[in-house]
Amino acid sequence: MSPFMSQLYTTVVTYSTMKCFFLLISSNYYQFQGIKKNVFPTPHIISPRPESSKKLDIYKL
Repeated sequence: MSPFMSQLYTTVVTYSTMKCFFLLISSNYYQFQGIKKNVFPTPHIISPRPESSKKLDIYKL
């Protein structure tokens, strides 16, 4: 393989790896946001929190 081709190959592999990584992160992030919305539909300050959500807050830290 010529130096140019190997450089191109490295770039493509790096790019596709980054893309997969980014997709994984973003899908997990959106799932997490959905979970947060379901567990805490109202803002923390306003809602009086039950014991179970206080326990969840400890796990979240």
